Amino acid sequence: MIELDAQDKKVIDRLADKFPKGKQASSILMALNHLQNRYGWLSDEHLDAVAAYLEMPAARVYEVVSFYSLYKRAPDAPVNLKVCTSLSCCLNGAQGVKHYLESLVNDLPGQDASQLAFSVGEAECLGACDGAPVVIVNDADYHRNVTKESLQALIKEYRSSPGKHND
Repeated sequence: MIELDAQDKKVIDRLADKFPKGKQASSILMALNHLQNRYGWLSDEHLDAVAAYLEMPAARVYEVVSFYSLYKRAPDAPVNLKVCTSLSCCLNGAQGVKHYLESLVNDLPGQDASQLAFSVGEAECLGACDGAPVVIVNDADYHRNVTKESLQALIKEYRSSPGKHND
């Protein structure tokens, strides 16, 4: 298990001080945000360290991270695709979209599974229900009313010039 360094502890203490005495564990969201911003993602070791430092069961920290889609549990690939899984998108085939995207990115020739150029995940709501199903790329590029054909074109576009989309 890793231990939080002095800088992380100082930030988490400052965050916890915003809550009433005995309720410092309420700073868990902000503590996790801090660690994710600093390290880019949250490993099991990060979660265990936060739980130990805030003196709470590790299961509670894992519950928080599994509930909120903003937390990254693995380093992002250069192109991060998220499929909206809210009600409108699910009713319009979001699960099928996710599975199809996974099959597209996993079947790319010459791609080592440990260094995928694409990652596929879920987002709880992307606020674009009128265009369901919706995919967002790198938390910025929305694609509405996606189809198999539009997903193929999307992967082709990002595969051919991934750098141009990261500006």
